[in-house]
Parts: sequence; C-alpha cells; structure tokens
Amino acid sequence: MRTLILIISIVILILSLYQIGQYLISAQDTKGLYRDMAGIYYEDVANSEAQEDKENPQSSDDAKSHSDNHGGNSRVDRLREINPDIIGWITIPDTKIGYPVVKGKDNDYYLNHNLLGNIDRHGAIFMDYRNDPLEDENIIIYGHHMKDGTMFKDLMRYKKRDFYEDNTSIYLDMGDKVTEYIIFSVYISRASNVDLALSFHDKEEYERYFTEVKGKSLHPSDVEFAENSQMLTLATCTYEEKDARFIVHALAVK
Repeated sequence: MRTLILIISIVILILSLYQIGQYLISAQDTKGLYRDMAGIYYEDVANSEAQEDKENPQSSDDAKSHSDNHGGNSRVDRLREINPDIIGWITIPDTKIGYPVVKGKDNDYYLNHNLLGNIDRHGAIFMDYRNDPLEDENIIIYGHHMKDGTMFKDLMRYKKRDFYEDNTSIYLDMGDKVTEYIIFSVYISRASNVDLALSFHDKEEYERYFTEVKGKSLHPSDVEFAENSQMLTLATCTYEEKDARFIVHALAVK
C-alpha cells in the first residue's frame, strides 16, 4: 500500500511539474508575441527616435514616451496584416498594458486563443463583439488577469488610490485617430451584478448610467458627465471573492 501511495504521489508531482513547465513556456511565448507586436506598432517611432539620438545625443532625455507617440492609420494597418480581427491598440502609461485589441465574432474565441489563432490561456485583449465603436456610447474591452503580469493584470494597481490619482489616462488607437480617455471609476463586483451597457436610448439614460457606475468607484473623481463623450470600459477578473470582476470606466477627452 505504501509503495502504491508513493507511486501515485510521484506521478502527481511529475504531472504538476509538467503543467507548471507548460505554463512557463506559454508565458514566455506570449510575452515574445507581444514584444514582436509592439515592435511592429512602434517601428516608426523607434526609427525616428534613433535618428534624433544620432543627430542630437542630448535629445534622448527629452524624447516622448511611446504612450505619447500614437497616431497614423498605418500603425494599426500593419497589425491587421497579421490578423484582420485587430481593430486597434490600447495603452495605459506607467503600466505594462500596451496591446493590440481584437474584435471577434463572439466573446468566447479570444478568451483562449491568441492573436495568431493558437490555443493560449492568456487569450487576447478583445472588444465586445457587439460593439460598434463609431456609434456606441460605451466601448467595452476585456482581458485576462494573468499571474505572470501580462494582459490586464496591471489594472489591479488602480485599487490603490495614489496610483489611481497619478495615472488616469488610457489611450485607444483605432487607426484613424487616437482617443485619450480619463478614468473616473474603478470597482469590484460579482460578474452577475456587472452591468456593461453598450448604448443608450437618450442622454438621460446615458447620464444615469454614468452616475451609477461613478458612484460604485473605490476612489473619488472630479470627472463630470459629457453627453458627447464616449465611455471606455475595461473588465477583468479579480480574486477577492468567487466570480468577481474588476471594472475600470473612463470618459473620452474632448
């Protein structure tokens, strides 16, 4: 009996080590994929900064960060050549969040597939398939909270008020333009209680929604409702309780 228990324990240990190894390999592959994507997206910025540094070595101290150098239809177009589902690029300065945004035929596929269509527990950063970003008042983007620090893991930093107050901007490049959104609400909620509306019948309904989600925030905000400003909502898992979600709402700067 003891021999059987020992054998079972060894088998379980081997399987556990194998799974851990597979996860670590997958994590490295995912990080490599997104480094490649960032290299493609920021290629023109890197080239121009390298040229500036060559012409003026002191200019590197004054160079803008990548998060400030958005723009140009060609950047997102370059990524669409890799995957036509890529609809934009999201950046949150002072975090690791800088990813292509995809939009699939449903909200399931990119939960466990990466940008290349391969099975990947990291999934991808994806827009709600029902969204029409040119018409809807609220754009919703989902991403996993990965323990290796990738995807939307850094949204957890907004649980701390000092980080929230110092990092309120989100940039979304949709190819034709880059929009800055200012965060006004972050909160934790059970998935069953999360109301992520995409559009509203009128201004009054939109304003009520804005007021409702702002009232849920862990931190205060002086951002005021603006009828013609689009909302951006980011959603990911959090682990304070079973089936919990961490939600970030931001309003477009006009």
